[in-house]
Amino acid sequence: CIRDSLLAQEGYDLDQGEELDRFRLGADLSYRWNRFFFESEYIKVIYDDKGPRADFDLAFFYASLGYEFSDRLLAYATYMETKEEAFFEVEEQGLTGETLKVDEDLSLRIPMGGLAYRITDRISAKAQYARVRVSVRDPEFDIVLHENYYAVAISAFF
Repeated sequence: CIRDSLLAQEGYDLDQGEELDRFRLGADLSYRWNRFFFESEYIKVIYDDKGPRADFDLAFFYASLGYEFSDRLLAYATYMETKEEAFFEVEEQGLTGETLKVDEDLSLRIPMGGLAYRITDRISAKAQYARVRVSVRDPEFDIVLHENYYAVAISAFF
C-alpha cells in the first residue's frame, strides 16, 4: 500500500503489536437472459481493532451489464467502487518517540465501458474507456482527482 511505504520512509514502525483479526464477507451475483448478461460482487472486510489505536473499514463493489450483439461482438458497461476508512496511530522509530495519527477516507470510483470482438476462438480484440475518480479525505486536506483512461488490447488464449 502506498500509505505504508510513505510511513515507513518517514521512520514510523508499521509492524507494532499483533496482527489484527479480520472478517471478510462477500457476495456475488450473475445472471444471463438471451443475449444480456449481468455480473456483480460485493466484499466487506471488518477488522477487530482490539482497542482505540486502530479502526479500519474496507469495502469493494462492482456491477457489469453487457449485451452480446453476435457470437463475436459484445459491449458492456461496468461500475466499480472501493472505499477505505482508516484511523490508526503509529509511534516513530528513533529518539523523539512522536505518535503519528492517520484519519483518512479513501474512495475510488470507476465507471467504464468497452467492446470485445472475438477474431477467432482463441484471439479477441478489446477496447475500453474508464473515468477514474480518486478521493482522499483527511482532517487536514481533501484531494479529488479525475482521470480518463483509454485502452486497446489483443488477448490470446493458449
